[in-house]
Amino acid sequence: MAKRYTDSLKWDDPFFADLPNDYKLLWIFILDKCNHAGIYKLNPRMAEFCLGTKYDWNKVLGVFKGRIQSLNEEKWFIPKFIEYQYGVLTDTNRVHNSIIQILNKEGLRTVLGSKDKDKDQDKVKDKDKDIIKEIIDDLNNTLNTSYKTTSSKTQQLIKARLSEGYTLENFKTVHRTKHKEWKDDPKMNKFLRPETLYSNKFESYLNQKGTPEVRRNAKGEILMGDTNIPLRHFDKK
Repeated sequence: MAKRYTDSLKWDDPFFADLPNDYKLLWIFILDKCNHAGIYKLNPRMAEFCLGTKYDWNKVLGVFKGRIQSLNEEKWFIPKFIEYQYGVLTDTNRVHNSIIQILNKEGLRTVLGSKDKDKDQDKVKDKDKDIIKEIIDDLNNTLNTSYKTTSSKTQQLIKARLSEGYTLENFKTVHRTKHKEWKDDPKMNKFLRPETLYSNKFESYLNQKGTPEVRRNAKGEILMGDTNIPLRHFDKK
């Protein structure tokens, strides 16, 4: 077993001081026998042989008051072990990298050091910024507008839709569908904006059937179907 740090101040820790002597020994034994990621593979027979004591293994975790976490019937994990032995884990350190791999395998990614978690969060933020920019750029190109990617309200709406699983291509589809439908409608073209397009109606906009193209004559009058007859000729008088 590799060398590791031991906490000489544990004797002043009320948690350790209040443990029965047999459990003090067991605590030290587990800290010495766990792997370098703080995971102890249960071996009651060896523990009892080395310590000369019989334990009620159904009560051990309760005695240790949450200092040890059960992963399954065979493995325990000491959450504070990594922080004490290594501080903040970084994936550029070979030793740390092997620990990170073990934690990932055991489903313990959340215990990684703050720098590693912050790095992951930064990657997510950068990815969000990139896709938000692509969405707004496409909107502006489609509508000939100048909406900003820095608008907190617009970012919030886009992130809400992205969290629901919608993609960049979905946004592009909505841009084109609603632009085609509303661009020539004086009452509706004012709604060609992020606040409306990215609202909770986004799904219905995305899945609506294509809107027929509006045809107009030289005077700007809407034509009926494939004919050259203005719709106003069909208005009731």
